[in-house]
Amino acid sequence: MVKSTKILLILFIVLIAVLGITAGVLLQTNNGKVTANNSTTNNSSPVNQSTEPVTPQATWHQVANYTEPTAGLMNFNIQGQKCKVVMSATPQLNNGINILTVDLLKNSSALTTGTIAWEPTEAVTKKEKTLEVSAGPGNYQVNIYVTNLQSWNVTVWDYY
Repeated sequence: MVKSTKILLILFIVLIAVLGITAGVLLQTNNGKVTANNSTTNNSSPVNQSTEPVTPQATWHQVANYTEPTAGLMNFNIQGQKCKVVMSATPQLNNGINILTVDLLKNSSALTTGTIAWEPTEAVTKKEKTLEVSAGPGNYQVNIYVTNLQSWNVTVWDYY
């Protein structure tokens, strides 16, 4: 056999041996995880399944939406522990005082009040304010007062 063929054959055997050793080391460091078809399975720990019922997470639900020209006292019911009122408005371009005030009441008793206002020289831009209370379920009211507004919106949310 020619000397270059012998060297090539020895290098091939050494390469196969190195690949075999590398594959063995990689399998040992994988700690029992078997990967096939891009999914990984760990055979070293059992699967824990809870028997507790899954309770849904509370989220905000829209209850009511009031817009112009409606104003005054509006009633709605809340079933969760919290509610919020999101009020927004855009003033008229009149160099006057522009105001949106919302009173939040429960069973006709005041809980909180929010006001959005613009001074006569202030830019005509939309403003928004959020009122949030934790007063439990029940009958609620919003009392809406509007002064010189181009548009306004009051949205009520229930958290359950």
